[in-house]
Amino acid sequence: MPQSSVKRSELHKRLVIDRQTSENVGHLSQLLLDAPSQKIVGFYCGGGLFGGGRQAFSWDQIESIGDDSIVVTGKQWEPEFEGTGPMEAPIGHELWTDTGNQMGKVTDLLFDPATGKVTHYVFTSKGWHSVVDGTYLLPPVAISSIGSKRIIALETMMKNPQQYQEGLGHKAGSVAEFFKEDYRQTKEDLAAIKHGAQNAVDQVKEVLPGHQDSAKDDPSSQP
Repeated sequence: MPQSSVKRSELHKRLVIDRQTSENVGHLSQLLLDAPSQKIVGFYCGGGLFGGGRQAFSWDQIESIGDDSIVVTGKQWEPEFEGTGPMEAPIGHELWTDTGNQMGKVTDLLFDPATGKVTHYVFTSKGWHSVVDGTYLLPPVAISSIGSKRIIALETMMKNPQQYQEGLGHKAGSVAEFFKEDYRQTKEDLAAIKHGAQNAVDQVKEVLPGHQDSAKDDPSSQP
């Protein structure tokens, strides 16, 4: 399996094949999360060769994850959902803080396919406190609880969330760092413009007749 993190959306609807029979088992429809450990422990798939109902497989049953399919081995898994059993990954859940403020909505998650460990949740925000509209990363350590419709995060850990940007290791700098860098670059650009403008003024003064005459009349300029 690849060692880099993958997105849940990248695996959604991917073909699942039984290694022993080479038959189409279905397509991945939902990941199963063990909330206390923040690990993906299995998944559902449906729409197999004979169009049966959805089947479950544990993450340990995966032999390989390819670009086009997921290869599994063994009989389907029957997860227990009572007590501390797994839950469906909280995609689409509202994201709230423990102080009662709504931050946005969870749209995806990133995890290590080798271990199933969730590295980040991806959420969208439409503006909250100093957080501008955009897509951000929520680390599992910041989560206080997960329910059937909402995730509650610790507000003290979410005041400056990391932006999510495709293709850059799934991470970008914080919003504060972005504006700090933008401000620095703007100051440098303005300084360069000011310097260039001053040079242009000096060059114009040197060629203007009035400036040349004043230079001749200036006693300090005479030999």
